[in-house]
Amino acid sequence: MQNKSRDIHEFILSDNEKETKGILVSICFQQSGSNKGLFLHVSPVTTIKPEKDSPTQSILVRPMAGRRMLVKQMVRFSQKQVDTFKPEKDDVQNLLNIVCRAEGMDILDANLIPSDLLS
Repeated sequence: MQNKSRDIHEFILSDNEKETKGILVSICFQQSGSNKGLFLHVSPVTTIKPEKDSPTQSILVRPMAGRRMLVKQMVRFSQKQVDTFKPEKDDVQNLLNIVCRAEGMDILDANLIPSDLLS
C-alpha cells in the first residue's frame, strides 16, 4: 500500500496524562495548483491519549495553522522519494520560525532533528 506522507520529527512542547502538544515536521506528496511533488509540512499537533482500555488515540491538526512549501517537483508519485527524501535543514528552520511566531512560541531549533533525517 502506498503511503504518500512520512513524519520526520515531532517536537514535544508539553505532555500530560490527557494529551501531548507538539510541532510535527513531515513530507507529503501532493498537488497544489500547478505544483506537484513533495511538500515539507510544519504543523502544530495535539495527540489525545486514549482512555484506559481504549486501543486508539486521536491526533488533531488545526487546519490552516501550519505551513508548507514545495521542496521537490515531481511529475508522478514515487514511494521511494517519499520514503527517502531528506529536506534541507534551512527549509525546515524557515517553516519552524514561521509556525512558532504564528503560535506565539519560542523558536524551535532544526538542529534538534537527528542529522540523518535532513540534508
